[in-house]
Amino acid sequence: MISAIKLDQELKNDAPHMILAGREVVKTSDGTIPPEVTPMIDKFSDVFSEDLSNKLPSIRDIQYTINLVP
Repeated sequence: MISAIKLDQELKNDAPHMILAGREVVKTSDGTIPPEVTPMIDKFSDVFSEDLSNKLPSIRDIQYTINLVP
């Protein structure tokens, strides 16, 4: 984010620019599952866990990385 003065300077210098506008989204859901989704949830019920952890899993001994060669 930049100030209006800095934006004016950048526009005068023909610098590339992008403007992003945001707005608040009000959550109106009451937590119920839409009826269109219920058949899919029933079909794949073995995928959806009933109890989810509220923390990250522990670090494993093996860390996988992909080395990118330029």
